[in-house]
Amino acid sequence: MTPEQKLALTLAVYGAILSSLLAIVQLIRWIQDFRKERRQVRVFLEYVAWYEHAQIVITNSGHRPVTITEVGIAIPHKLEDRRIIWEDVPRNSLLRGMEEPFPTTLKDGDALILPLSDVVSGYVYPSMRVQVSVFDSEGNRYTRYKARLYDPKWGHYVNMKKGTIPTERHDRVNGDR
Repeated sequence: MTPEQKLALTLAVYGAILSSLLAIVQLIRWIQDFRKERRQVRVFLEYVAWYEHAQIVITNSGHRPVTITEVGIAIPHKLEDRRIIWEDVPRNSLLRGMEEPFPTTLKDGDALILPLSDVVSGYVYPSMRVQVSVFDSEGNRYTRYKARLYDPKWGHYVNMKKGTIPTERHDRVNGDR
């Protein structure tokens, strides 16, 4: 190989490596921008100890404002043949002692707390097995939620698994005591 061919080969390899690295950096920046612009809504179904009621907490964890337009809950009913059907809770029975706050715009880091009625709280706790649906103004539906127990006396949260009842053992496993 002549020195000119070696130089050409070296420049070609250098150019290929450099362009590949720049493409990877550009892809990472594009993914970060996409995640930053995406609306991120977190939904919590929590039971408030001492007050003995359940509530839905909707938090905007993204950078863009989100307008929440609707919230719905479906509760399970077991039939005689062990099938489960889900029945939607009527809107007039869903919330406790407050007018419907929709539509509500949540800015970055804002939260909306919706206390559920006593009847719905009775279905929700202790199993925390319901279907929660939160809708925004763009037509997105958020159905994933995290169940947790809030203790206002001591000011801490205990994560709950859906379908389980929190016990002292549950608290020790989660490291909360």
